[in-house]
Amino acid sequence: MKILNLIASAIIETSSETPSSGETPYGTPNERSAETDGLYYSDSECSSGDEELSDDVIENVYQDMNSKWIKLSRMNKKLEVCGVELIEGRDILKRAMLNYEFQATKKTKALQEMRYKLEETRKSLRMLNFGSAKLDHIFSIGKSFGNHQGLGYTGEASS
Repeated sequence: MKILNLIASAIIETSSETPSSGETPYGTPNERSAETDGLYYSDSECSSGDEELSDDVIENVYQDMNSKWIKLSRMNKKLEVCGVELIEGRDILKRAMLNYEFQATKKTKALQEMRYKLEETRKSLRMLNFGSAKLDHIFSIGKSFGNHQGLGYTGEASS
């Protein structure tokens, strides 16, 4: 209701400055009906000193609101730029994460292959040790008790 009073007071002030002392083609503001413009202005609504605003006050309030709007616009622009940077950073991190996951998968496969090769090598080494022990036994069958030369013998060689 205050806004309507402010609008009404502004209309009354401008119409009272006209040479016809407030007369308009539609009559004075107080004579207009609610059917004409949807508003009814009474002297009691507009005559209080608290609700009347001067052009300077309205201009100061407008400038204050305008400066706040400009600040908010700048802040929104900064936030928009920051949001774009964050989205770009997120995309970069996602690509890096996918790259690291791919590398980890490759390393895991290589590790599995190396473990398989290690197990195969250990198996071959056990078979070789077992085979050399059998060969030592076969070679020592026809030899005297003191002569243990053959595969796998690390003792001193007799001359």
